[in-house]
Amino acid sequence: MGWWKQIKIGLWLRIGISACLLAVLLYPTDFEQVAVVARRSEFGFLALAFLMAMADRVAMAYKWSVLLRVKHIHVSLPDVAGTYLISTFLGLFLPATVGGDVIRAMAFARRGHQADDVLSSILTERIWGAAALLVMTIGSIGLAYTLLDASVLETARWAVEALGLFCAALAVPLLLMVSPMLSRFVLSVLDWLGAYPSLRTLAGKCRAVYLSYKAYNASVMTLGWFFLLSVIENVFPVLSCYFAARALHVPVPLMYFFILVPVILLLGRLPISFDGAGIHEGLFVAFFTLVGISSAEALLVGLVSHAIGIIAVLPGGVLYALGGMNYLNPVKAERGPVSAPMVE
Repeated sequence: MGWWKQIKIGLWLRIGISACLLAVLLYPTDFEQVAVVARRSEFGFLALAFLMAMADRVAMAYKWSVLLRVKHIHVSLPDVAGTYLISTFLGLFLPATVGGDVIRAMAFARRGHQADDVLSSILTERIWGAAALLVMTIGSIGLAYTLLDASVLETARWAVEALGLFCAALAVPLLLMVSPMLSRFVLSVLDWLGAYPSLRTLAGKCRAVYLSYKAYNASVMTLGWFFLLSVIENVFPVLSCYFAARALHVPVPLMYFFILVPVILLLGRLPISFDGAGIHEGLFVAFFTLVGISSAEALLVGLVSHAIGIIAVLPGGVLYALGGMNYLNPVKAERGPVSAPMVE
């Protein structure tokens, strides 16, 4: 089976899952109540929600540029943001979350940048960005224990258990960056795989990417700055959801959004549906009904905030239609020697 056919099958499978999840959510919904809430929406707050979603995309691009500069890949913020928007837009139609990341890597490799450095910057962005969101989520759970009723917390106990699994899964790639023992093990496995002719090229590329990823361990200040930026960047989707709720006159205090939205963002990263459709809305219903919001209102806020997030990446589709990755200036970055970490 060709790779393009696999992509199409994966896309249709994710669309089918999204359709089933949305059908389950919409079936018991009081559409008259949804219509009443939708009719009284305010455009001004919807515009603010969109601006927050766009600011989130720009902040993501800037964070990535910080990591690229460590590898002496100096690209202007408009170019990085353009690549980010295009890759995010195209990633909507690919069968996994990493699809957009592959497009980013290919775009920069076409411009003459070192592929292993670009890939390691994307890995670091994803892993440390997820760590920042996880820390923010843990903070929101701590806030929930001081503000919410104990019965509400007991109902959402499954979410805390799921976050524990995220912590365990995220610990592995973080330790791979800082642990000499794990580094020796990974490199020995890759060297062993490289002894087989059929795997030699792949193992060599993986080794180069891993060493480039591990080299970020020497840039502690940059990683700290990136982590802080990631925490700040995660505020934008919280505010976008809050303004979407304000636009629909759904009476939820801002503090509840800081408690609930980080959990929704983290749990909604499962790449099993089309851009998280159905999962995002279901989590809104599951969590916001716990704080006294009707399921129809929670579902509508989830739908509107998700739609705004998708609209925010449509400029990437426009850029792609105007010339794809070719709209970027073909200027190679200045590169300098990047020392690989010493493996004890």
